[in-house]
Amino acid sequence: MNWNDLTAAWRSQPGESLVDSRLEVLRNTFERRSRKLARRLFWRDIRELVAGLFVAYVLVKEAIRKGVAGWPLWISVLLVLWVTVGFIRERVRAHRGRTEPSAPLLAKIEADISELRRQSDLLLKVGTWYMAPLILGWFIALASTGFHGLNGSLRTPLQMGSYLAGAGVLFFGIWKLNQWVALKKIGPRIAELEELRNSLVSNK
Repeated sequence: MNWNDLTAAWRSQPGESLVDSRLEVLRNTFERRSRKLARRLFWRDIRELVAGLFVAYVLVKEAIRKGVAGWPLWISVLLVLWVTVGFIRERVRAHRGRTEPSAPLLAKIEADISELRRQSDLLLKVGTWYMAPLILGWFIALASTGFHGLNGSLRTPLQMGSYLAGAGVLFFGIWKLNQWVALKKIGPRIAELEELRNSLVSNK
């Protein structure tokens, strides 16, 4: 029995209380999806942390190699670390806000709704807190090379135009994907949990 089956069965019995067996099935189904959400967010934060630290390390090495001329790269380092620290804050927040395994089902549902709203807000605003500093840091790093390629030759206007256009398409795709996930995936899940919460509250 999947989540839709459970919610459909619940709606078909508006005047009845959930029997213990039904409540146990509902609890197990909810908690499995809740754990899956927590794991997904945990590994997302870890991946972003590792990627951010790696990029910052590469930029620091290049800045040191360039000496005084590499000072703009330190700005890129700070911008990358700013985003990375954001994921550390998210991990700390998620850890502090987690519910105990023995917490009531209603409290767990409320916690998941709050977490999903938080994630939806982050995804919808990904252009400001995530993409903007990374794009700026990337452009500063690019400009600090004097727009030269890896072989030391100056990129032609056509090469630069193609490079910037490709990067623009990539960043737009990332932004669009985040919007889609927030509206098409997280939004409906929040609505499901709110319906379940309201049903449980009304039958207390």
